[in-house]
Amino acid sequence: MKKLLTIEGMACGSCGMRVKADLEALRGIVKVDVDAFRGTAVVEAEEFSSVLVERAIKNAGYTLVKIV
Repeated sequence: MKKLLTIEGMACGSCGMRVKADLEALRGIVKVDVDAFRGTAVVEAEEFSSVLVERAIKNAGYTLVKIV
């Protein structure tokens, strides 16, 4: 399954790389594409926990706004 995340606070490539690494570390996540300048991430997952995703983004220093 694919989910589109809207993330607040990312402003550069390093921000995107930090979010990508934290999301990829979650169990069940297969692929992550982050666009820091648009404030989005597309997550492809076998298993998806919105609670764990939100926690990973918060731990990276950003805010999850929406999951579609």
